[in-house]
Amino acid sequence: MRTKSEKIREMMLPQLLLITVLGLTRTTVTGLPCTQMFPSQSAPSNVNSVTPSDVAVLSSIGLHMHSTELSMVVSRLTELMTLFNPGLVSPLSDETNLYAPQFVQHSTLVEQAKEVSLYLQNNQAVDMDRDWKLVLLFAQVDQLCACEQQQQVQSVIKAVVEEVDDALQLLHSQLKRTIVSVALWDGERGSFHHKMCRCTETHNEGEDRLQRAMLSHALQESLDELMVKKRWYYDRDDFTVIVQDAPFITDLTSVSSGKHLSKSASPETDKLMVQMWTNLLQPTSGQHNTEDNGKIIALPCPTEDRPFLRTEGNSPSYHHSDASPLLLPFTGTEMPCEDLSPSPSTPTSVHELRPGDIKVVAAVGDSLTAGNGIASSPNNVLDVLSQYRGLSWSIGGDENLTTVTTLPNILKHFNHNLTGYSVGKGKEQTPQAFLNQAVAGAKSKNIPTQVRALVARMKKDSRINFELDWKVITLFIGGNDICDHCYNSLLYSEENYIRNVRDSLDYLHKEMPRALVNLVEPLHIIPLREMHSDTSLKCPTWLVNILCPCVILPMPNSEALQKVEDINRNYQRLLHELVESGRYDTRSDFTVVVQPFFRRIVVPRLPDGRADRSFFSADCFHLSQKAQTLMARSLWNNMLEPLGNKTTIQNFTVDLDLKCPTKTSPFIRTYNNSNYIYGGPSPTPGPITNWGSDFSCVDIAPSDTVPTSVHKLRPADIKVVAALGDSTTAGTGAKAKNLFDLNKEYKGVSWSIGGDETLETVTTLPNILKKFNLFIKGFSRGQGSRQKFFNMAVSGAKSSDIALQVQALIKAIKENKEVNFEKDWKIVTIFVGGNDLCNYCIDQNNLSPKNYSHNLMLSLDMLYKEVPRLLVNVVTILQIDPLKSVMRNTLGCSLLQRTSCPCVINPAVNSPELEEIKQINREYQAEIEHLISGNRYEGKEDFAVVLQPFLHNSFIPYIGEGEVDSSFFSVDCFHISERAHAEMAIALWNNMLEPVGRKQNYNNFTYDRSKIHCPSEANPFIFTKINSLPSPPVTTTSPAPTIPVPRCPSSMPVWVPVIVGIVSLLAGIVFASCQRRKNKVEKAVEMKGTAFAVAVDRDWKLVLLFAQVDQLCACEQQQQESLDELMVKKRWYRDRDDFTVIVQDAPFITDLTSVSSGKHLSKSASPETDKLMVQMWTNLLQPTCGQHNKEDNGKIIALPCPTEDRPFLRTDGNSFSYHHSDASPLLLPFTGTEMPCEDLSPSPSTPTSVHELRPGDIKVVAAVGDSLTAGNGIASSPNNVLDVLSQYRGLSWSIGGDENLTTVTTLPNILKHFNHNLTGYSVGKGKEQTPQAFLNQAVAGAKSKDIPTQVRALVARMKKDSRINFELDWKVITLFIGGNDICDHCYNSLLYSEDNYIRNVRDSLDYLHKEMPRALVNLVEPLHIIPLREMHSDTSLKCPTWLLNILCPCVILPMPNSEALQKVEDINRNYQRLLHELVESGRYDTRSDFTVVVQPFLRRIVVPRLPDGRADRSFFSADCFHLSQKAQTLMARSLWNNMLEPLGNKTTIQNFTVDLDLKCPTKTSPFIHTYNNSNYIYGGPSPTPGPITNWGSDFSCVDIAPSDTVPTSVHKLRPADIKVVAALGDSTTAGTGAKAKNLFDLNKEYKGVSWSIGGDETLETVTTLPNILKKFNPFIKGFSRGQGSRQKFFNMAVSGAKSSDIALQVQALIKAIKENKEVNFEKDWKIVTIFVGGNDLCNYCIDQNNLSPKNYSHNLMLSLDMLYKEVPRLLVNVVTILQIDPLKSVMRNTLGCSLLQRTSCPCVINPAVNSPELEEIKQINREYQAEIEHLISGNRYEGKEDFAVVLQPFLHNSFIPYIGEGEVDSSFFSVDCFHISERAHAEMAIALWNNMLEPVGRKQNYNNFTYDRSKIHCPSEANPFIFTKINSLPSPPVTTTSPAPTIPVPKCPSSMPDGCQ
Repeated sequence: MRTKSEKIREMMLPQLLLITVLGLTRTTVTGLPCTQMFPSQSAPSNVNSVTPSDVAVLSSIGLHMHSTELSMVVSRLTELMTLFNPGLVSPLSDETNLYAPQFVQHSTLVEQAKEVSLYLQNNQAVDMDRDWKLVLLFAQVDQLCACEQQQQVQSVIKAVVEEVDDALQLLHSQLKRTIVSVALWDGERGSFHHKMCRCTETHNEGEDRLQRAMLSHALQESLDELMVKKRWYYDRDDFTVIVQDAPFITDLTSVSSGKHLSKSASPETDKLMVQMWTNLLQPTSGQHNTEDNGKIIALPCPTEDRPFLRTEGNSPSYHHSDASPLLLPFTGTEMPCEDLSPSPSTPTSVHELRPGDIKVVAAVGDSLTAGNGIASSPNNVLDVLSQYRGLSWSIGGDENLTTVTTLPNILKHFNHNLTGYSVGKGKEQTPQAFLNQAVAGAKSKNIPTQVRALVARMKKDSRINFELDWKVITLFIGGNDICDHCYNSLLYSEENYIRNVRDSLDYLHKEMPRALVNLVEPLHIIPLREMHSDTSLKCPTWLVNILCPCVILPMPNSEALQKVEDINRNYQRLLHELVESGRYDTRSDFTVVVQPFFRRIVVPRLPDGRADRSFFSADCFHLSQKAQTLMARSLWNNMLEPLGNKTTIQNFTVDLDLKCPTKTSPFIRTYNNSNYIYGGPSPTPGPITNWGSDFSCVDIAPSDTVPTSVHKLRPADIKVVAALGDSTTAGTGAKAKNLFDLNKEYKGVSWSIGGDETLETVTTLPNILKKFNLFIKGFSRGQGSRQKFFNMAVSGAKSSDIALQVQALIKAIKENKEVNFEKDWKIVTIFVGGNDLCNYCIDQNNLSPKNYSHNLMLSLDMLYKEVPRLLVNVVTILQIDPLKSVMRNTLGCSLLQRTSCPCVINPAVNSPELEEIKQINREYQAEIEHLISGNRYEGKEDFAVVLQPFLHNSFIPYIGEGEVDSSFFSVDCFHISERAHAEMAIALWNNMLEPVGRKQNYNNFTYDRSKIHCPSEANPFIFTKINSLPSPPVTTTSPAPTIPVPRCPSSMPVWVPVIVGIVSLLAGIVFASCQRRKNKVEKAVEMKGTAFAVAVDRDWKLVLLFAQVDQLCACEQQQQESLDELMVKKRWYRDRDDFTVIVQDAPFITDLTSVSSGKHLSKSASPETDKLMVQMWTNLLQPTCGQHNKEDNGKIIALPCPTEDRPFLRTDGNSFSYHHSDASPLLLPFTGTEMPCEDLSPSPSTPTSVHELRPGDIKVVAAVGDSLTAGNGIASSPNNVLDVLSQYRGLSWSIGGDENLTTVTTLPNILKHFNHNLTGYSVGKGKEQTPQAFLNQAVAGAKSKDIPTQVRALVARMKKDSRINFELDWKVITLFIGGNDICDHCYNSLLYSEDNYIRNVRDSLDYLHKEMPRALVNLVEPLHIIPLREMHSDTSLKCPTWLLNILCPCVILPMPNSEALQKVEDINRNYQRLLHELVESGRYDTRSDFTVVVQPFLRRIVVPRLPDGRADRSFFSADCFHLSQKAQTLMARSLWNNMLEPLGNKTTIQNFTVDLDLKCPTKTSPFIHTYNNSNYIYGGPSPTPGPITNWGSDFSCVDIAPSDTVPTSVHKLRPADIKVVAALGDSTTAGTGAKAKNLFDLNKEYKGVSWSIGGDETLETVTTLPNILKKFNPFIKGFSRGQGSRQKFFNMAVSGAKSSDIALQVQALIKAIKENKEVNFEKDWKIVTIFVGGNDLCNYCIDQNNLSPKNYSHNLMLSLDMLYKEVPRLLVNVVTILQIDPLKSVMRNTLGCSLLQRTSCPCVINPAVNSPELEEIKQINREYQAEIEHLISGNRYEGKEDFAVVLQPFLHNSFIPYIGEGEVDSSFFSVDCFHISERAHAEMAIALWNNMLEPVGRKQNYNNFTYDRSKIHCPSEANPFIFTKINSLPSPPVTTTSPAPTIPVPKCPSSMPDGCQ
């Protein structure tokens, strides 16, 4: 009889996916899938013979509610074990909640063990007698505290061990066939642990790491001892216990309070799971950690000779108790010195300091100075936590020199009154620590804090005369920085290390008199690795993997280990350079001396040659007293050795003697008394004074004769330079130091045309060219337009302006007498497009990519036609979106950047708006590439246009982790600085010397004066398309952006910038909590201490007085009105002509887009400071006629300028203002209603169907929604805006119940006439929680996302209320929401999308439908909101428009007829439509007692009007936004009437000009109308498609015929001519995991759906290139089918293949084609698609030499050469390698994604965002792309008419599709989040096909990942062929008229608006 699990095992595939896990920074894939699982032939009877496949049950004990990470680890392990036995039973996986009640409600392990036993006994799927069980028992470390009381900790450890023992005994008695694996878990740190362990709250990061590790180790040892004592509970063959070798600690990279050093987004779950799995298996021979700096951790498979789960019986383990005790070494030292006397008198110079003069010792550093574990016994790792400060080598003072050797104990012999040393044990704060301020775990960043604490202690201590006592301070730091360097090479860089040390020494130098500082070099740490490579030493290596992973983990001879060596040596070197600079020798009583004895280490050895562990503490990492003794001697000896002759080695094998001062050298050695001369400051450059460059070119001669061909043009032949463009070329703000300078044009430093000074000080293209031709003409100089010469660039210019610049340039050159127009060679540089892109969202038609290209074409045509002897550089428009990350907290950056480039800066990250701009950016680049790549400008020998692409892939340079280097930008963070101009000049020049197709398409923004390349003897010419050779490219790295700035005319008054400066200094509005009310003390504004020289009587002064709102709660308007009334009353204090007061029109409120507790709707990084400053500035000026907010959806903030007729600051004298008190009071309208109905009776008996519900049957009313339902401001007076905060719920249209219908018209008051016992309505005022709100759960400001919460609160209230019979009472609920979603839609169109809106409403209705019996829901459409704008466009209504700009910006701010306003209309209508579609689906009509009815009366709005035609404000509250009682009366009537109107005939308009009467039920229609009683038939579910069942495509092509005769030229090849398809590549082409549903499927190759070669089914269900081609030729051959290799045919792709493997695939393909009898090898046309490189990139960091970009290109060249040589009639598609770094954002919380993605692509996934490692990969990615572009763009493969290679670039600029705010659409990826799914295969097939039909140079270089069955393009009659380089037409894009020029926005008006007086 076989068990269920045995049967399942027999059916299981005998293979397991090999999983390799993430390392800390990078990983790599090792091995192949496990081919054998070694299941037992029959169920084993002995516990020592159980394989993973034999385990039928996996259970866990020890989880608790805080075990989030542990539960995930166990869940992942369960997934893994299921691969061995799919029938595995696991209680954890049986529960939907990870923390199933039966496992977490008990606190003890024993109780949980009982529950597990009971669960298994009651589970029918488990055979208790036959099934093998694996139980994981976790002992949690969160019960332990790393406190000082070691005895207390040991007692707690003992209690934990006893609890484990009790649980094991219970399991032993209850379970058969069981292996219990005991593991120590220390992963759930954080607030939970700190609550239990208060003593850890003050720990620093390093200290907590050390203490956690030591505690874990102590408990681990105790559990191990228990197992030895209990003999592993192995008293029968079917039960045993094993202890896992090492604890599980979350994030081995840190172990510090849950804080990860690694900034990678993925958790450490995968590592922990791998550790657990590894420990469960028998260890294999030689198994050890193979991780190379975190690059490799292989999850092992059972082997044939070690197939079992580990037990003590089959794998005896080492036990900690086996370690032999070490004898305490002799640690005293003999004092050999005789002359111990001090100086005759206290010296005044540190260079004459004798040992006896020293009065005070002190030290700072880490655990080696703190004394951790110095006296610990070799088996007591826990004691390493003890800080034996009295024994510390440099500062300890315990006992005396005869027993304890330390520097203080040596010095005590010279001065018995020495003080400062530490004694005993304790931390740095304790009295006994004294001046030992070292902290365990400290890094260099902690030393500045330590030295400050040290100085403070010295100054306070009465034993120390701070001014007169001589002090020796020892500073020793750096080991922990090295230990963690591999996780953050920025944070622990050499620069940061030496900065921290320098800051510390600077402070000591400044603060401390009479001091000598011993600066001890960081020890050479790599030799200490030996302690952990020799297993015979029995060191706890897992522990040191925690403490120092970057040193211990790397493999021998690895690159990672070399990096450790380099950083170690660089730290040492930098200390010398710092001191050698003489920085600390500026006075005679202070110096710093480097003591270098740790530069090299000789490890101590035993007689047998092994390392001597007695020199180390119990952890084999910290140093014991034996080692510290030698260190103290070495430090002393170093102090007495002269500089230049100091010992630089610590030889732990030699017993050192102490040196003594001599008569000739009695002093402690310094540079001065050593006769040592410092080398001076280190050779690192000081402050950079200019951005010049060095020039090393030798061959600078011109051509022998003036060339006639542009393709023979040498740099020295150029006589004239010129430039066209925008503010970048104009030099705007390039040298600006402040906002005053920002509008200046520094043309002399402009990158492409400036000529100030020389190349040595100013790097520009002309200054480079001057080195070749000193007499070159045309460059601009200085500032402004006086010497602009041929610099025609204009700030703010767009591509449409370039034609005018060309005309001006031609005229200027012709008129210049120094230029020979016909004969002189000229070079013109064109760079434009930034302003087009920055304003694209505002003017999409004129600024389209095609218009951009067309405008440049017109300009180039003009140059081509009119200018002889000309070379034109067209510089590719930059990749502009990185500009968003450039920030400084200044006025210029926060305001002007957003103003200069609104369409890029303002959209939120990952928003559709930003993605659209990025796509348009790519289209701009593609358009110009196409224009220039054709032959349009190749008809003249003396003319050429060359595209210089160095800005194509730009990235912003970083100076730290996530911190942009803003030195490349001007003061507005938008225009570029002189530094960036220099970089662009170099990049342009170098591009000019690189062949076309081989040019560097990114820039390396690193300062280096020697980056300028030189023409070579082989290539002396400037490269053009014609003279470019196909040799491989020279590549080097990416960019900085530029663009224009708003500015006022140069003629503006001089006071304007002064006021801007004052305003920017003084502006500030503070919102404070209503809870914190403070007394104010008014202070007069003082002008003391300013830099201004003030003439009190003559100078005009502007004083800004701010009344802070922090005493008020949401009272902005009332305070504003009160101040306004004061001014009127006081007549603005204008009793004389030279003084007045003005109140600004509106309050200043942080973030006008939200005003919600500081939470910004806009996710842009920039604060709202810019808007507030503009508001303040605008209010200071006289208002201009017709002035209004010009902001279009937040895209433009116009900074107004004074005008000629309104030039003054505003006062009430020159600009009369409206005052709030002027508003005329509005009479309270009549708001009652007459009840006309006569039959008010209910049904004879309570109905059971909602379709027979009469008004009188309704017992309960309820409502959810926003402020219109909450009743905000309904009864507010017209002048009391503050009262709009009041929620008049009793007057609310749909739910209010105040008074009765004769005075208050609401739905409940109408229903009360039908049923006097109606309940649920709200009364009075108050919020939703108040009793009077009752069932009105609407919340002011609510959006659709809040409605699910409201309906839950509503149902809860109903159920609890005794007045309501929840089951039997009929209820009417009104749901009205959407207005606030619309109001904020423009700030986040994802969050407020139609999909999210209807999802929120659907979720709410679903809940009501599920929970609530007997209910009818009124679903009221969102009102048509745009007509309400009229209230704020008519200034005569005196509405507070500024307030509405806050409440509803997306509706109020857009300009009339703008695209932004149309978007509001669209979203409004779509919301309304979606409600209908939802209800029409019939979703809520599945039972007779519930329905939802859409009430559409608000679909259209007619604004109420006064007799004079203006809008009637009386229908609105005081804010002109919320509705008054007058309007709510009409809404209540409309709702009632809608309820009585049949579906299909409901009123769809709210006409506020008509006084509605109430309708009544009739005898024929007595019921509230529903679809059923209206005889209305739903249209069924909306036409939106249901679940997508396949990824097929529709095909609409008509012309599918082949050529009339078989073509002989590949350039005449039609799709139908193709007879054979084939493909080469890696797992993507192999189809790996394309249809995988789980990890079992992941290693399957679904070749039939492979994008480029699959042929399963037909195009209608499977989209692939062959299935498209089948439509043209049904008999095409070669495509692969199904799964695996049986029907692969010509799909030669292999999973894991790199570019080096393609040549073998080519050979196999040729052989296969030749052998196929259905293929005519010679005559059939074939198409081969090659896509490879992902694996090269993913593993580049591991094998940089073999996987270099040049090797990548070389490998592909070899493969293509083979095809070219051997295969006739062939077209080869080479698909560009994708931009791979976006893969980092693809995530799912599954084992496959968290583990396998990192394994599959370690070099991309593992590096932290913005880390140098990731930036390097992105750079290499670009180089891969550039290399292959170069290879194919040449003519290498153009020698045969029947062969072509075409680069298909659709993946060049790839981006990951998003489905929400920052949420990647993971449906495009397989279960590992790395390989692609069938959906993505379909998208790639479409993109490839469409690329094939696009001409070369015009191909789309990105892909739109949106599902659409109709995306397949068709060949056209004009272009029936597949495009190759030869047949690609150079015709420009089809354009009709040149776009009308547009005005740059924003800018000051050049004239007043129409109608101004």
